[in-house]
Amino acid sequence: MPVDIHDFTQLRNKNLIFADKSECIFNLARQEQFVFLARPPMFGKSLLVSFLKNYFEGRRELFLGLKIACLEDAAKNPWTVYPVLSFNFTKFRTPANPDAPIVFTAEDEFMEQLREQGERLNFKVEEHDPFLALTSALKQVCAESQKPAVILFDDFLAPAFSSASFSEQSKESIDFLKALTLTVKSAGPNLRFAFFTDSANLSYTDSFLYKDISLSPMYKDICGFTHADLTRYFAHEIAMLAATTAVAPQTVLNHLLNNYGGYKFSPASKNTLYNPYDLVRLFDEYKWNHFWASSIFKKSASPSVAKDKISLVKKIPMMEFSRRDFLSFHAGKTNLLPLLYSRGIISIKEYDASSEKFRLDFPNQETRDFFTRIILSANK
Repeated sequence: MPVDIHDFTQLRNKNLIFADKSECIFNLARQEQFVFLARPPMFGKSLLVSFLKNYFEGRRELFLGLKIACLEDAAKNPWTVYPVLSFNFTKFRTPANPDAPIVFTAEDEFMEQLREQGERLNFKVEEHDPFLALTSALKQVCAESQKPAVILFDDFLAPAFSSASFSEQSKESIDFLKALTLTVKSAGPNLRFAFFTDSANLSYTDSFLYKDISLSPMYKDICGFTHADLTRYFAHEIAMLAATTAVAPQTVLNHLLNNYGGYKFSPASKNTLYNPYDLVRLFDEYKWNHFWASSIFKKSASPSVAKDKISLVKKIPMMEFSRRDFLSFHAGKTNLLPLLYSRGIISIKEYDASSEKFRLDFPNQETRDFFTRIILSANK
């Protein structure tokens, strides 16, 4: 179960474990058109984007044995092949040299990837203006295929957070990304489906046109593993880990929940989710560790915490918050709560429908220990 495979084609061709959430993804693809989903880093967003790409390209053979195969076979116009344009802004968060300034802009990166898409889908990029270039590309692929296009963006907001913060310098990138969503939205009949993902969420900060489904009850479990997924797909691995560590399988399950579970992404969530990166690493190595936290820390993706904010964070479980409190970023401010939430260090604990207030907390021991590590590192 390699952790570095984010490509659905490779995963299926190598017959690797895939928790079947395809019914939920089928509903997403059939019922929505222009949507955004936020989930923490390494929580399965890239694999979801790859799944959608292959689905809209009509690659039925990859989905045999999954629920979506039966649903799509029974649907109207099954396995229609659409032209798919797929973009990824991950490099803004993971530069080759984290200490070096990023010298390329979101516009530069978008245009480079658009030209690469042109070579694959046989359209020309002659305009220098990115919005005119995208509009022209959509018209060309739709005329060629006689089908509307699908557009996918992974780590869409990364250019606004390229310095692991949110500042006035982010405004230029945000203005570009907003104009990009407007261009996509304006495609009209040339657009079948548009999907944007990121770990951060600016829907409560600025006026993006897409529908934000990050807190939607319908898609609360679309990324990450549920307890049912854990016992269904990893029963052998749980038994192996129990034997290796000389404990009962139930003790392993309790330890998994305490260390890697506890995530909730919707007010309607009753059950918690497990961090997929941790589980895959654990069942590959069969030894307990804080895999996700260590990886985040190495990538310099953890927020800094000033000494005067430490006491505030410790009070988080005792406080109530509105959606805007933990989802809104403001230039020139610390944005500590939204940063902790977007990184997956804190998560939804409870929701009071009468007051529309949330309680937040560290979802598990790994994130609690990780926060301690951030403090020690930032305040030596």
